[in-house]
Amino acid sequence: YFRSSRSVPTNQTPFSSLTILHYTMSKPTTSATTTPKSQMSSEELEDCPICLETLTVSEQIVYPLPCQHCDFNYCSKCVLGFCTAAEDDFQVASDGSRQVKVSVACPQCRFKYPMDIQDVLLLRQAHTLGCGMIRNGEMLADSDLTASQLSWKRDFMARSTRDKVNDAYALYAHLMTKERLEEDLVKKEAEVWKLLLEKLPMEADEDGEDGEPGSNAGLSPSSSKSKSRSPNGKARKPVIDETLFHGLEEFMNRDEKIFLTELFTSGQVRCLAQAAMILHGVLRMSMSGKHAAISKQNEPPMSKYESQKHVDFIAKTKLSFPLSNHMPGYFLIPSYSSKSGWMTLSDQKWDGSITPPPASKRSFNHIYGQYYKPPQEVYPQKVVTVQGVRGPIGRLGLRRGDVITHVNDAAWTGTAQDLQEYIYECNAQHPQDEISLTVNCNVEIATFLKIRHEMMRRSQEPPASNRA
Repeated sequence: YFRSSRSVPTNQTPFSSLTILHYTMSKPTTSATTTPKSQMSSEELEDCPICLETLTVSEQIVYPLPCQHCDFNYCSKCVLGFCTAAEDDFQVASDGSRQVKVSVACPQCRFKYPMDIQDVLLLRQAHTLGCGMIRNGEMLADSDLTASQLSWKRDFMARSTRDKVNDAYALYAHLMTKERLEEDLVKKEAEVWKLLLEKLPMEADEDGEDGEPGSNAGLSPSSSKSKSRSPNGKARKPVIDETLFHGLEEFMNRDEKIFLTELFTSGQVRCLAQAAMILHGVLRMSMSGKHAAISKQNEPPMSKYESQKHVDFIAKTKLSFPLSNHMPGYFLIPSYSSKSGWMTLSDQKWDGSITPPPASKRSFNHIYGQYYKPPQEVYPQKVVTVQGVRGPIGRLGLRRGDVITHVNDAAWTGTAQDLQEYIYECNAQHPQDEISLTVNCNVEIATFLKIRHEMMRRSQEPPASNRA
């Protein structure tokens, strides 16, 4: 008890067996005082006995934990913490002593669960996603979904994930409809995510025989965090590259960071343009003060020391794996007349090379020289570049040398003069309207970011001798 009441180091997982025992002693839960779950409403939801956050409908009413000896139930965030701690070796306390290894079991009765607890998490996730994406029997458009929902949607399009959900549901229904839950309730709530799976297109798994993604591979990144494999055959943990977020990582939760990283490193121009537009939305949201509503599950706030270490890590990563000096960006510019002339454009010939940042000119070619080659066959190519900005446009972040690739979310294939005339015409007809410009979202940058991401991933994997 006294060890659990001490402050836990930030680099240690706080889910030790003593800590869980302390929480369960302070807030006991018994089946004698629990309202039947089939009669509960969303206003009667209880708090998680471990973290004291309010349980969701999926966590309390639809898919409570399947303990066969008590009714102790807790939220998905704490379940994930349990599973993460169970995968680690013996923990080291603040005084350097080794603590007992955590095992996944009911914190109250200490009995093992009759099924994999992560399958229950998958059912909760499926139900939550179904309730959020289905309205009146129809699926919402991607533009109405959050980044977390888009990431989950991608996972449930995989055949292996669908099979796992169906198998988990069959076992869960068999265990929970004997005594604790009504069979009609389990079947009725399962219709929510089953309808979602029927409407979602199915994609082939990347580790299948053909290795080709499904028909909708162009709508989202070709790689999925749930299907990526390391050389030893184990599933890779999702890699978050915070060097791509331009300092906006604190305004995003983990799922959004994973989804944006996959978009930036997919190697596809369409995904790259989508990532730039999402990042622009995060920037505008952070400036409006709405970022306070972002839910950062299982992400405790960092101290000043941790924040400084995090900033230093990002700076070190940028030195080890430099980014392009001209990164993808999305901007909403006001239209202007020829008299104002807030932006100067010109046609340039480009050989497909990536411009290094000033601080990494010497090391850039040494790091990427043997890996990156211009992906197209015909060079040089004629592109429209920004030569100068001033006035309201000069405060948006456009830089000299940026290549304009999309105008109003459509690929631009005209000349610099055509684009200037288009802006003048928009100003004459609709002077209050804004024009969206997407820069540096071409196949060269997409290929470079994909190669860079693979190099970073390989550098984080242990050597072959250690894996053996």
